Amino acid sequence: MDLKKFYSKLNNKVLNNYENGLKKIVSANKFLKASSSKEGKFLYRVSKMIIQYDDFGREVNEKYFTTASFEDIKKKYDGFSKELKPLNYKRSYLNPDYSAEIFGEKEGRMMHVIYSFFRQYRSFAFEQKIFKMEKYNRLFIEMYEAFASKKKFSFKFLNNLIADYEKSYDLDEAVLSFKESLGKEYTYYKEIVLNSDPKDLRYLMRYNINITENEIKTAEFFKKYSKKKLDILAKQIAEAYEQGFVNNGKDISKKSTVMIRFSAGQ
Repeated sequence: MDLKKFYSKLNNKVLNNYENGLKKIVSANKFLKASSSKEGKFLYRVSKMIIQYDDFGREVNEKYFTTASFEDIKKKYDGFSKELKPLNYKRSYLNPDYSAEIFGEKEGRMMHVIYSFFRQYRSFAFEQKIFKMEKYNRLFIEMYEAFASKKKFSFKFLNNLIADYEKSYDLDEAVLSFKESLGKEYTYYKEIVLNSDPKDLRYLMRYNINITENEIKTAEFFKKYSKKKLDILAKQIAEAYEQGFVNNGKDISKKSTVMIRFSAGQ
């Protein structure tokens, strides 16, 4: 499934704004590098993250998962997750206690929320959701311009800023969100299951989540199974699902879709 094509309608609406905004962020990043203020350091870290994920979004595509080695892909993904490791998390704005320590209790909570917006960029870039990145890039630029004009990052300013960007509603986005969850045309994860070679562990990285040793070992365990054994297992799961309707006196013929949840590697 071509994710770029799936989101093209929303992306095309904002593409020019996205590229122009990115230029401003690259310029801001260079200026902020030498900043010693707490606000400047925060903005520098965020601008660096925006640029990093923009680069990733331009790099990741179907070819990426067939040409890069599993080790190289995992190294890149591990770099994205480095901030979540216990020692690093202690000094991360993702940690609300650290944000409160730096900016104060009320303002720190707001800075933590804002930083969390940008941590979503890994998923946005992977899924080619430029429209999402463009939205929060505008938030960053507004913060940067306030910083450049020496405006204080007060609780009121930060709270209003968050509200302005989070209360906006786009019908096209809402429809897409529904299609991602229940629409038959969104087949990305289905295609991973049906089309991937289980012996090539690079398929794990297509799930766009933090892949740990747990998922890798699970995949290594299942790749030892023959197709015959896996077919038997799949048939038993399907029959158990169907039997659940029988046991509860429900008519399964009314079902046209089913939501399957599983861990990567299974």
